[in-house]
Amino acid sequence: MLTLTGEKEHASPELSGPSSVVKYVPAEDDLMQLASASAFFRLRLLKYDDPPCFLRDGIAMHATHIESFKALK
Repeated sequence: MLTLTGEKEHASPELSGPSSVVKYVPAEDDLMQLASASAFFRLRLLKYDDPPCFLRDGIAMHATHIESFKALK
């Protein structure tokens, strides 16, 4: 999963270019909890870009790549 995470949550970042489709940016600390609560398991952080890709309303946003698995039913 490739996503943006912020130093804190941002509900409407209004980003430019291809990232304009992003409507919500979770806080970095919440991403793993959100994925785990969605029945994903074996979560692993693969990439966390620094410096941030975007800065909106004083919130730094980083490209974040996690690996996770979901059980087949």
